[in-house]
Amino acid sequence: MNGCTYAEMAAIFLGIEPGAVHGRRSKGDAPIPAIFSFVGRVLHHLSIYAGALLVILEESDLLNGQLGEMPLLPLCIRNGCCSRDSLAWFRYGYRNRIAAHEFALTFPIPEEIKDDNEVKIWVTQRRKEWLDVEVTDQEPIVLRSIRAIMIY
Repeated sequence: MNGCTYAEMAAIFLGIEPGAVHGRRSKGDAPIPAIFSFVGRVLHHLSIYAGALLVILEESDLLNGQLGEMPLLPLCIRNGCCSRDSLAWFRYGYRNRIAAHEFALTFPIPEEIKDDNEVKIWVTQRRKEWLDVEVTDQEPIVLRSIRAIMIY
């Protein structure tokens, strides 16, 4: 799901050409309702299973206390994020999966920031600083669009 749109995910999931995915209304048998069903049913359950796996690993100490970013796995799956950065931007920056991936690429969180509260402070501060500067042509179109939504 790594920042893909629902249309791109539907094309991959159903094995069809991206041009065959449309946003018109349907009886539920079109590609977009199918991918919503997949995300809602399958990925939701995967996030629950990932949480259970995490509990098992923590309790059994199979990883000798070295869980790293593993505790983020259930939330990443549930929210369609692929990293600590995209999840942090989704949770604290702008609650949109595609925008979160773009923010994570543009403003990666420094490795030395580990604590979740510090991550939250860093992301909200970056977002404020980003909104305070003038938009440039080099800024990704997704971020320009998000800026327009947040400002107006």
